[in-house]
Amino acid sequence: MRLVRVQRRLRAGTALLFPIVAFLLLAPNALAKDLDAQLGEAQANAAEARSDLASLEPRLAAAKEELRPIAAASAKADDRAAQVLKKARSIETDLIEQRKGAAKEIDAAQARYHDEVADHDRDVQDAIGFGLGLLLLAAIVLAWSLFRGIAPVQWLTELGLMQALGICLGAGLVVVLIGGALLGSSGVARVAGGFLITVGLGLPVALLLARHSLRVERGIETPLVSRERLPGWVPRVVAGLLAVLGVIVLATGVFSEGPEAPTFSAKVEQLAAEAKGDPVKPRTSELKRAVAAAQPLVAKAHKLDAARDQADDAVAEARSQLVAAKRKLNQAETAARRLSQQIAQRNAQLARQAEREARQAARAAVSTPTTTTSTTTTQANCTPGYSPCLPPASDYDCQGGTGDGPNYTGQVQVTGSDPYGLDEDGDGVGCE
Repeated sequence: MRLVRVQRRLRAGTALLFPIVAFLLLAPNALAKDLDAQLGEAQANAAEARSDLASLEPRLAAAKEELRPIAAASAKADDRAAQVLKKARSIETDLIEQRKGAAKEIDAAQARYHDEVADHDRDVQDAIGFGLGLLLLAAIVLAWSLFRGIAPVQWLTELGLMQALGICLGAGLVVVLIGGALLGSSGVARVAGGFLITVGLGLPVALLLARHSLRVERGIETPLVSRERLPGWVPRVVAGLLAVLGVIVLATGVFSEGPEAPTFSAKVEQLAAEAKGDPVKPRTSELKRAVAAAQPLVAKAHKLDAARDQADDAVAEARSQLVAAKRKLNQAETAARRLSQQIAQRNAQLARQAEREARQAARAAVSTPTTTTSTTTTQANCTPGYSPCLPPASDYDCQGGTGDGPNYTGQVQVTGSDPYGLDEDGDGVGCE
């Protein structure tokens, strides 16, 4: 009975061990197949990337070779066009400077002329005012006896010297200030300003001299000179001198010639007239020729620049594809190396697992109980579930199959668990 219980426990343990062993055997095989497939795919990708790389490198070289003459021709055309354009711009700049310079010259000359005319007008007005003032003083001196009898002179004779001096000088100063203020104007006001300044300077002297003369005549004061009265020709001479001076000043102002209006050459006037609008238009014949020579060269340069851009794009595209192919090759080679390492690790793991299972089977065979009867001995030396008897071993494979042993068998009946995996279709017959 004890032997029967041991056999039952062995059978139960075998039944539980079978799925685990099957999983351990089948899962590595499936994993191995998946890793092999991935390795093959990675190697195929690497081969494809090498092929693409080999085809793209000549393409890039051809694109560069095609770009080289186009770039050289484009650079040459750009240089030629730049030189002609530079010449045209230089001619255009000179033309603009000439026209603007002529316009500035005329404007400056006209501005100077207007200033000279204004200065001449002011000089004439000043001369008229000063001349009239001198004529008035000449008239006062010429009519000296009448002048002494006017009321202001009579009133001054009744005042002291300091009072008379202060009144005359103060009044003269006021008249001079008014005249100076009027000199800042133009026209009649400026003429009046010059006249008042002359009168303001001469009239106080005449009033004081007339006062002194009357006071001497009345015996109030002593004469300034040895004689009481000057000879009659003295006032006439003084009046004549003042009159001559006044006439000269008047004639200088009235009959002086004004400034001469500026004149310009026909070329300067034409350039100035052209500068009023667009200083480049109308174009001169020289500028027209330069522009006409530049236009075809610029068009040719633009055309070659477009071709160079296309060639540059082709080179850039080929270079980009080449970089992508190198990246793909690097990725595929990296994946292949990684998978190769994983497969090597898997094979080493399977080898260690097979070694462990062999040791476990050997220990199980040593620890299997034996009996004195021939029947139990026969059953203990056979793997349960197979007929005919299969002695316990690490593994059995079918004869003529693809299994790697180490033991082989022909057709057997499978009545229980199938630890060796001989009955693949589960119909109870193994190695059919």
